[in-house]
Amino acid sequence: MATTTTPYWQLEKEYYTIVDNADVALRIIEHSAITTTENGFPLTVKTPTKLHEFKLHRATLSQASSFFGQLLNRTPDTFAEATSDQNVIDVAEDDGAPSVHALALWFKIVHDKAGLDTHELSIEGVWRAVSVAQKYGFSTASGSATAWFGAWYATLPNLVKAGYKHYTMLLYPAFVFGHRAAFAQATKYLVYHNTGGNIPDHQPREFVVEPPANAAALHMPQHVMHQINAARARLKTILHRALYTPVDRLLKEARCSCAPTVLYNYESSLARTGVWPLESKLISDSIISTIHDLRAYDGKQWHIQTCGNPACTFDFDKIVVIAREEIGNYFTGLCLDCMTASKGHDADGKYWSHSKPGVNWDEGCAVNHGQASWYFSFMGPREDMMEWAKAPKAKPLKDRREMHADGNTQTRANVAHHGHGHPQRGGDGHKQAVHPFRSQEYHEPGQNGNFDQEQVESHQQLCEGQPKFSQTKEYHQYPQSFGRREPGQYYQRRGRGGYYNDNFFAPSRYGKRRGSGRSMMTRDVRYETNAESSGEHEDESKSKESIPNTDEEPAQCKKPEHTAAEKEPAPIKVPEIQVEVAELKASGDGQQAEV
Repeated sequence: MATTTTPYWQLEKEYYTIVDNADVALRIIEHSAITTTENGFPLTVKTPTKLHEFKLHRATLSQASSFFGQLLNRTPDTFAEATSDQNVIDVAEDDGAPSVHALALWFKIVHDKAGLDTHELSIEGVWRAVSVAQKYGFSTASGSATAWFGAWYATLPNLVKAGYKHYTMLLYPAFVFGHRAAFAQATKYLVYHNTGGNIPDHQPREFVVEPPANAAALHMPQHVMHQINAARARLKTILHRALYTPVDRLLKEARCSCAPTVLYNYESSLARTGVWPLESKLISDSIISTIHDLRAYDGKQWHIQTCGNPACTFDFDKIVVIAREEIGNYFTGLCLDCMTASKGHDADGKYWSHSKPGVNWDEGCAVNHGQASWYFSFMGPREDMMEWAKAPKAKPLKDRREMHADGNTQTRANVAHHGHGHPQRGGDGHKQAVHPFRSQEYHEPGQNGNFDQEQVESHQQLCEGQPKFSQTKEYHQYPQSFGRREPGQYYQRRGRGGYYNDNFFAPSRYGKRRGSGRSMMTRDVRYETNAESSGEHEDESKSKESIPNTDEEPAQCKKPEHTAAEKEPAPIKVPEIQVEVAELKASGDGQQAEV
């Protein structure tokens, strides 16, 4: 692609008047690849073959295209090849006639002159238009571009009979032009009709035979294709779970003599339809084909008189109907609105707020969809979605206080450190400085949340001479089990993965140290001592000594005699655990974790 002012009087010429008030003539020099022989070797050279002259409006074209904006506004001061006559400009197009026709389409689109004839364009022509848009800087997200693609998509059923291969070619143009309905329809069709293996995005055959220079860059983003393939794997998991649940219940709960017959009849009836075993079925077949096969299922003839146990007494047909309906209505395609909202800076308000109780999953979206489409349309950090999947759902944040029999409210100890709902916020709502490597000592609160200094002093006098361990009793009272707590000792714990402020999920990356599975208050400080204030720590062997029970008699808190055995305690022997590792066999489809 280059600019030139050389006259091409000997070339074939074709003229186009896009607008009546044209003030610039743009001449596109079509180049074709011509192969010649030089010194006995074939040589392919791009040779000018035809001249296309377009009458256009300068200001409109300059605003619509970054390339032509710089080209049309050049002056002899900024461009050496510029001439005094700026009303006729030559541009060499190296990608041949298809790209010239696509360029003519864009001239009509930006001037709002795209007629009905442009709606009959083939899918290969749409790919050429996408290639030209990226080459010359046309915006596929502009209002005129999306309106044209919407009109073309509306007339598409009259042009071709859509099939699996057609939707693989429609996927990328629908994504680039931002057509919500077309993209959702294409992704849904590919997920339900894929016959094993990964779902691809294909380029048209004509586009591959004569590719433009930027053909290698015209593909769907890999993370989007990963989500589409993950949706199909999820469908397979749900269908298998729905059909296998009766089998699992029979094997685990039924102990009667009729259970083997019921199990055989149920699996045999499924095998007669060809969908069982499901893994073998979906290796070379699609989800939609499996749904059609299940419609022909008839389990009444396989029923027998059972003992009445709920584990072996169930309706075969009802199980299959529920599974078929659940899988058929599960996924409605990816949502471009959710995809855009999930990767923006305001994802909390536009994407995560959809998980708030009472809010629809498709709130503010152009297409109707459910939770599955919302989930697989996530394009943000994968860690945030995994945290949401593991976290408890729709549980309001409870008041972290306890009312005692005497009517006084005793605040939990760590609320004074961190407050409610956030790991590093105090009760007044302001952040408090928490040293990341300093132990957070536990203090037994008195009534009304005040610390009883007399209790602390009496405890120190009672156990004078004992090793001064950090008083985080959750870990130190029982070193072998740090999840056990004494009555009256409480710790603020957030839900797994995030916090539930205002009853909706917020990823923990807004207050959690990345890579840590515990909040600041629940980190492992089992081996820390009070000597840390002076920078000294006891040996690891001493930190593992049993902690005296302060609830026992004072006689047990006497200063111990240091013997040689205590100074050099015997190492703790950890029993060896033998683990049998089963041989894993890779399947055709990767397993997808359940939402």
